[in-house]
Amino acid sequence: MTQLIELSGKEFMQRLLQGERDFNRKKFTGQPLTTEEMSEINAYLKTVNLVGEPVILDLADISGISFPGIYAPHTRARGVKAIHARLPGAILSHADLGPYTHPNRTQTRSDLSYAVLNRAELDNSTLNGAIVIRTGFEYTNLWDAKMEDMRGLERALYLESTNMRSAQRASINAYIQSRRKRQ
Repeated sequence: MTQLIELSGKEFMQRLLQGERDFNRKKFTGQPLTTEEMSEINAYLKTVNLVGEPVILDLADISGISFPGIYAPHTRARGVKAIHARLPGAILSHADLGPYTHPNRTQTRSDLSYAVLNRAELDNSTLNGAIVIRTGFEYTNLWDAKMEDMRGLERALYLESTNMRSAQRASINAYIQSRRKRQ
């Protein structure tokens, strides 16, 4: 496995504000960004074309980071490790948090276990195959999110308060009931 390159929140902020978008295989470390720094990042990201030039976090390790309210629609974070990440109120509409497919065709699932995604916007995002054990989804917008083959969904928190299509909810409820019967 390739070694991850460590990057502090401050370095991430500086590089992002200089126009860099590719943070593949980075491990985020250090102190959380201040409210002022988060505001500066969000103001900047609202002025750039994130559809054509998304922030890329494939195979990155953002475990334990705190980016409340980050504005990052269309982010590509396939195979991301975000255990205990704090992203309440994050705008991640159209984000790709699905599995990363390696050249040898093996896959690495995104791991969002114990992450806080309360009140986040994940509409039209891809969460296929993600691990969501004890992930907080309180009042999260999951409208039209792709949520196939997720692991630990029966142990995710606050799914009943999410915004999603009734067909999505029925499918998730049936899956959760089937998992609970096996236990």
